[in-house]
Amino acid sequence: MKHVSTIGALSTVCLALGGCLSTDSGPGEPRVEFSAEKYVSSEADSAALITVVRTGDVSKAASVGYSTSPGSATPGADYQPQSGVLTWEPGDATEKTFEIPLLADSELERRETVVLNLGGVDGVALGDADKAVLEIRDNECAGLLSDNVSDRRELEAGCYLVTNDIFVANGGQLILDPGVTLIFEASARLEINQGGSLTAVGSPEQRIVLTGAEKTPGYWQGVSFVGADSQDNRLSWVTIEYGGASAESANLVVRGNSEKRARVRVDNAILAQGGGYGFIFRDSADIDDFSVITSTGNAAGAGRMPMSYAPLLDAANSSFFGNKRDYLDLTPETLDEDQTWPAINAAYGMASGTHTLHAALTLQPGIVLAFDRDARLLVEGDGALNAIGAADSRIVFTAQEQTPGYWAGIEIAGSDDDVASNFQYVDISYGGGAGNLANLNLSGAAEGLALASITDSTITNSAGLGIRVGPDNAFIQQSGNFFADNQGGDIN
Repeated sequence: MKHVSTIGALSTVCLALGGCLSTDSGPGEPRVEFSAEKYVSSEADSAALITVVRTGDVSKAASVGYSTSPGSATPGADYQPQSGVLTWEPGDATEKTFEIPLLADSELERRETVVLNLGGVDGVALGDADKAVLEIRDNECAGLLSDNVSDRRELEAGCYLVTNDIFVANGGQLILDPGVTLIFEASARLEINQGGSLTAVGSPEQRIVLTGAEKTPGYWQGVSFVGADSQDNRLSWVTIEYGGASAESANLVVRGNSEKRARVRVDNAILAQGGGYGFIFRDSADIDDFSVITSTGNAAGAGRMPMSYAPLLDAANSSFFGNKRDYLDLTPETLDEDQTWPAINAAYGMASGTHTLHAALTLQPGIVLAFDRDARLLVEGDGALNAIGAADSRIVFTAQEQTPGYWAGIEIAGSDDDVASNFQYVDISYGGGAGNLANLNLSGAAEGLALASITDSTITNSAGLGIRVGPDNAFIQQSGNFFADNQGGDIN
């Protein structure tokens, strides 16, 4: 049994076995904090009302400063930034409020956020809720896309919220009209499978936009064509942004499945702010058109595709620059048909592995090939490499990390028809790794002769020789070249 008596601000607890304890039951430490962790308003509201509460001892005067800072919302476009001071007189325990004026913009967005801050207290301490978030919801996005598509479905111009993964298959046809905006919730995806199709044809005046509910790279999964080989698959005047939720994914992925290849036409497209690549094409993708493309702001690079797909790129009308990792990656394979690669406004990132030429590859002036660790460019069989640059538009073979031997270098193993590879106005650097012995190695290791001509070029920073000419079946013509910092010597 116990007895409790209260005198002033002290509570005394006396136990039946004897002894009393005194505890302070006063009003406690004076604190101020937000009344909630999150406040929600709509663009239709003129202002958001934010409440700050005062607790504990209110016998003295108190004040606290407040301010706003951008989350995903844009100051001046979505809201008016605010700052000020809230004050309490002695004995005042009422809630205090301040307003944040909201601005309705023309861009359709699911929601945007403003960070709310408290600080600069006087006569009071900050409570745990000294920060909060204001969520501003778009008042125009009333449409909803939440079910898989297995028949013909056409979305008219407007805004649609995508709340979960959407699969288009088994005869499903999803048609997006000009002016459609799809806003994807976290981790959602749009996947077109075998038997399905997606036709999204906008216009210069009414683009089709697929975006995330929050403007965060990788917020949603992106668009994937998986074994969807329909001729109706087309993306034109389309923006896909904030998708690609990992470094190995993309805003746009095209790949086959175990039964079918995937097919799509893409033009006048923007692929931006992805958490991975702007686009990924697998070797089971049929790309009928890929012109007037802008791929920018993507974390892993502009795109990734097999190296035989490089001629698809519309260098004159496209841009692949401005990504956080500024490469368009090419994965290794064997070229069996003659090709010409265009010079784009970013480097080709030559992925690790052996890139093999069994046909003639011609590189346009100004092209940059940046090789990943231990990557090799191998010329053999019916292969030849023609890299003819210009004095003011050189062709560059280099490493993604400027370390001697970071990549293997170029190996010319031999030509079945004794065809020479030709280099002029080229720069070759940081090769000679992975057992290749040189930046340019005429190894003569395959049948036929290893033949090359190189003039007016620079060969530098090899971990081995600058140029190596093997003892058997290898011949080179070289003049006007500059050598420097090759650890094994310039040429044998």
